[in-house]
Amino acid sequence: MEREEHKNTLKKKRKGFYNFLFATVSLAVFIGGYFFYKSWSDSLTAPLVVLAIFNFFLLLVLLYILLRQLVKGYLEWRREKEGARIRTRLLTAFVTLGLIPSILLLIGAIIMVESAVESWFRLPVHTINEAGQRLVDASLDILLENSFKRASGIANQMKNIPENIQNSFLNHISGSEDFDAVCLIDSTGNILFSKPQNSITLDKFKIDKIFSETGLKGYIILGQKSYVFSSAKINKDRAVLIGYLLPENLLKEARFISENQKLYLQAKSERKVFKISMISSFLALTLAVIFAAVWIGTRLTREINKPLQLLLEGTAEVSKGNLDHRIEYQAKDE
Repeated sequence: MEREEHKNTLKKKRKGFYNFLFATVSLAVFIGGYFFYKSWSDSLTAPLVVLAIFNFFLLLVLLYILLRQLVKGYLEWRREKEGARIRTRLLTAFVTLGLIPSILLLIGAIIMVESAVESWFRLPVHTINEAGQRLVDASLDILLENSFKRASGIANQMKNIPENIQNSFLNHISGSEDFDAVCLIDSTGNILFSKPQNSITLDKFKIDKIFSETGLKGYIILGQKSYVFSSAKINKDRAVLIGYLLPENLLKEARFISENQKLYLQAKSERKVFKISMISSFLALTLAVIFAAVWIGTRLTREINKPLQLLLEGTAEVSKGNLDHRIEYQAKDE
């Protein structure tokens, strides 16, 4: 009797230790996953890594419980302990009933996810973005061509105008022509005339480009007021730049289209991550269902096996001729 009580005490202590270890590891995994997710919240791979950690932990717990119960039942079966065979068979039946439907559902979910993700990315979203980008580019090309044509035309007119009155000429036409900015520079980079003031800043690259054979064509300057400039040489020492204001709405729409196109291409390049993430979610649910089936199967097997074992012990005692043997049972053992 004392030996049985000591055995039960050790079993309770062992069970308490396992429960404490399980709770500690679960808390550590949860806290680690939370901080990892917070630190990588902008990354699409963060939820995937957290799910992978959760799945791995759940799989370890599931394998431990399942193997422990099956090995325990098998050893008791080999020792021909009463009720071991039926308990092992019941546990195997419960696990099989939970395992087979869950695996079939997981396979079906994987097939559905694969087809759904592929159909999403077959939609002609990128063609709409590309068409919008082409429309913006065509509008910019019109401004580029106009600025270059106006610069070439004004440069041809100024070839016949003395240098000492070129500033006055530019000041005169700047109010009547359709361009929005004009600038006269020399080959050293000095700005001889500019209207409006500080509409363009020059560096060595721009100066070399302005006085090259091709000239500066369609150079875009972004700022509070955004311009597109083109240049034309008057002679080897002077050049004129003509600029057009870029419509703010056009720039806004161009940025919007460009950002959305970039996001779509990024999402398309990471569609495998989407697939793996969704499949991992289904895998987590499948493991949770199997874990529940194993746990419920273990509990039910234990509840069913206990009264059967008592009945077998009573039958053995009666067969020995001990008619005074009584079976101690609780209401739940009926």
